[in-house]
Amino acid sequence: LLDPVADEAQGFNRIWMRYYTKADGFEMNRYLLCDPASEKKRNSDYTVFMVVGLADDQGYYILDMVRDRMNLTERANKLFMLHRKWKPLAVGYEKYGKDSDIEYYQERMGQENYHFHIIPLGGTTKKEDRIRRLIPRFEQGRIFFPEKYEVVDLEGKKHDLVDVFIEDEFLGFPVAHHDDMLDCLARSFDPALPTSWPSGAEEPDAEPKRKPRYQKPDVPRETSWMSA
Repeated sequence: LLDPVADEAQGFNRIWMRYYTKADGFEMNRYLLCDPASEKKRNSDYTVFMVVGLADDQGYYILDMVRDRMNLTERANKLFMLHRKWKPLAVGYEKYGKDSDIEYYQERMGQENYHFHIIPLGGTTKKEDRIRRLIPRFEQGRIFFPEKYEVVDLEGKKHDLVDVFIEDEFLGFPVAHHDDMLDCLARSFDPALPTSWPSGAEEPDAEPKRKPRYQKPDVPRETSWMSA
């Protein structure tokens, strides 16, 4: 029998996580996404940036991540840094009454003589429903994270954002206290964001070519994804 309560609580399974050690060597179309928090307070939501690469094996590769409490100037600094670093094909920015954010970025573009288009992402879909769209992609093994991604936040604290994603958001959904990274990643599938696969990409139902983290890896667990 179907259990509507269990179905409502359906979330993500740890065994669906997939990892890579190096993301070069095959073609990708890269996209920069941002889920901004409106305030910088100790208990407020986090601002999240993600760079997602759509690869020729029909995988979604998380190439860069930021999760921090930021004010508008700090968000702008990070946005411009990530755009210069990754040269994404498109930038998607979640927008719910945050006109000042994009207006400020446009002013900065003029000041720095560095211009790019920002696509505001809104819509009427509930956040939880938007995040649930990730479930089949994770279950199919098509979303890949680096084995680790260590950062130092604006308060000087060190974090592995892969572990933060898993323990603070992924495993606790839909009842976790935070879901900012999940929501940012879910924007990869927003119909307003014009994404495309590299030319010659395989069919979407092709067998994934990367191994899950909790199987025996090809390299030692402590190996950094950025190492040679």
